[in-house]
Formats: sequence, C-alpha cells, structure tokens
Amino acid sequence: MKGAALNSALNATNDHWKMEMRVHISSRTLKIADFPNYNNVMEPSNKTDIKACCKYYLLAEIGHVNNHITLTEVIVSKGFDDLM
Repeated sequence: MKGAALNSALNATNDHWKMEMRVHISSRTLKIADFPNYNNVMEPSNKTDIKACCKYYLLAEIGHVNNHITLTEVIVSKGFDDLM
C-alpha cells in the first residue's frame, strides 16, 4: 500500500480518531484514510490485485486490550467523489 502510515495520524493525542475506507470492487478501488482531513491516504500499489470474482471480508486487528473499534456509519454508494 502507498501513502504515509496511518499510525502517526491515529496515535495523535486525541483518544478518538476516525478513518474512512472506500471499497468498490468492479473499479478496483480500495482506499483508507484519516477522516476528515485525508492527510494519509493508503491504497494498493497494484490495482490488479483486486479481483472482481473473489469474496472480500472486513477484518481488523486490535493491538491493545483497552482498544476497540466502533463502526459508526456504513453507506452503500453508487460512486465516490475525488476528495480522498
């Protein structure tokens, strides 16, 4: 994946941070960024790795016992703007 590591953005002094993930399989789009600034955007360096014929799963790894992830919003969209 290209882009600066999200760890620096996510380890800010704020205990709560937001990230946005955009996935569109047929256009081979996968982007993850800090929200709302989009300072650190990560995406695959080789979009051909995203295959339309495969199933994909959303998984997350939590590194510390006291950390947690909350999905606050999931939107099914027909397209994305280019803000990210």
